[in-house]
Amino acid sequence: MSRFIKVCVLDTIHKLGDRMILNISRLINDLGGAAVVAKALNKHRTAPYGWIQRKKISSDILELIKKHYPEVKIDEYFEQTTTN
Repeated sequence: MSRFIKVCVLDTIHKLGDRMILNISRLINDLGGAAVVAKALNKHRTAPYGWIQRKKISSDILELIKKHYPEVKIDEYFEQTTTN
């Protein structure tokens, strides 16, 4: 394998190791905390803790957040991480 191909393969692997994650904890905190967000979205007060713990939030919940907090810029809560 030529040096050029090795460099390209390693560069591709490095790029695949980077990913974007949604910092749900920061989002919830910035919106006033778990209890405040849960009340605004008409969800159980502990629901936001589940989203944070699972590191997952549904698109339905994101839509509700955008509806109740139209000023929030969801894109600002995505952070780049590496999986090394």
